[in-house]
Amino acid sequence: MLNRLAAYCSIRTDRIDALGENRAHGTFKATSLKSSPKLGTAPTVSDGGTAGREPSASVATQRTHTKPCRLYGKLILHEEFLSFGRWTPSPQSQARSAADVLLQSIDLAVEVERLGMDGAYFRVHHFAQQLVSPFPLLAAVGAKTRKIEIGTAVIDMRYENPHYMAEDAGAADLIAGGRLQLGISRGSREQVIDGWRYFGYRPLESEDDAEMGRRHAEELLELLRGKGFAKPHPRPMFPNPPGLLRLEPYSEGLHDRIWWGSASNATAAWAAKLGMNMQTSTLKFDETGEPLHVQQSAQNSRLSRRLEGSRTQAHSAYFR
Repeated sequence: MLNRLAAYCSIRTDRIDALGENRAHGTFKATSLKSSPKLGTAPTVSDGGTAGREPSASVATQRTHTKPCRLYGKLILHEEFLSFGRWTPSPQSQARSAADVLLQSIDLAVEVERLGMDGAYFRVHHFAQQLVSPFPLLAAVGAKTRKIEIGTAVIDMRYENPHYMAEDAGAADLIAGGRLQLGISRGSREQVIDGWRYFGYRPLESEDDAEMGRRHAEELLELLRGKGFAKPHPRPMFPNPPGLLRLEPYSEGLHDRIWWGSASNATAAWAAKLGMNMQTSTLKFDETGEPLHVQQSAQNSRLSRRLEGSRTQAHSAYFR
């Protein structure tokens, strides 16, 4: 499959009761990774003008291993893949169209489940020849698989209608049997200037586009709680349950499987305050001048201090 697939192990700080005091307090120190003879030595960072910097957990996660969900001290390793799903009409490519990429992505998820991996993740870049409409794909993968996690890393919330997204996400999660891990963010560098404007969205007078994305995320989280909010019509087409109505289909538990792609300590703390899990990446903003893995560790500490039980994924995707 030649559609720019990235296979990696994500590093998580899932809450495990057996860990006692260690639960939900993971760290991303490179020394923790290098100390394990099974994991081996992490590669050095060599992209984005960061040559010579110490190895980071985000980069180390790109190594592939044979056993899923292994524990190293406070770190839990999950074997997953992240695909942008890029296609090109080049005769040398085996992914020359959107149809090629979508169908190959489903086949790939089925195969990685057979091989014993833990998850299939997809990236969303609007206006690009890549995977840009995640929920039909997630639903198809959910219908074809039985065990692996299915998710995104990430969906740009500046482009999203929270109500429509809650319905689509609920349907995909139900089809997958509650395996959806939904990564969302305020987005990264775009293909076009202010592309969200073409989708009909405008920041409020007091907002910038990043704040608009976070507002959309907060609205989505509230809708995923499943509480009724809409006044029913006195003469509905179909009988209504009593009280205010919620969006359907509702998938219980999905609210707790939302991940915020964070590039700063401030948004990590904001995500934890709202009860979200966190995805971090090599696009972590340089806020202190320290090595990437040190800043990611501090970022994760912000999350852990805010909310016991929140989880973190570290991998090489593009978040802001």
